[in-house]
Amino acid sequence: MFLYEAAALGAAALWALTGLLSAAPAQHLGAIAFNCTRMVVVALMLSAWVAATTGWATIEAVHFSAAGRVWFHRYLHGRHGSFPDAEPDGPAPHGHAVFR
Repeated sequence: MFLYEAAALGAAALWALTGLLSAAPAQHLGAIAFNCTRMVVVALMLSAWVAATTGWATIEAVHFSAAGRVWFHRYLHGRHGSFPDAEPDGPAPHGHAVFR
């Protein structure tokens, strides 16, 4: 088995395992609080991994400026969702937006 396939299989297995293990904490904290906590923990773990493997050296100022321009452009034009070309057409029943 190739390394990438084994890594993908391992990631999928861990994802499924954490889904089983996190059911009780998610129920206790609530979905939003649990996901916010999970994202903070994952960001800390990723930062620690990148710091330990000297991955920060591969990130240059150009990457930040390009990402910042894309984010600002999307924010400025109100394109936050998955469908950047769709424009809201007013309120719809049950609070969902209608797209043309």
